[in-house]
Amino acid sequence: MAFAGIAAACAVLMVFTSVPDLSRELKLHHQRLAEKEIEIMAMAEMEYPDETDIIMNTVRSITAEAIPLEDQLPDEMSLREKSRILDEYYGRKVSALEELIEQYTESL
Repeated sequence: MAFAGIAAACAVLMVFTSVPDLSRELKLHHQRLAEKEIEIMAMAEMEYPDETDIIMNTVRSITAEAIPLEDQLPDEMSLREKSRILDEYYGRKVSALEELIEQYTESL
């Protein structure tokens, strides 16, 4: 009986700890984007001062959102599915910024 109670308590804890915290995840995604943006702008200002505006516009076209994706996801969608979609979405944005960095560093 005691073992069953402990097992049930452990199961409940595992369920609650595995539920994604979207606000925390979003903060991390936005932080990663901001870090890449800072890296790109520092590189642009040092290596390509004449192209800073063009590079900044490219960065903005990758990162800007009229309506953030997280606001567009339906409330009925599970947190796990929302988390998966947001991870993929922001992962693509970070990858695009990394590709931009690669394009400019290859030409150095």
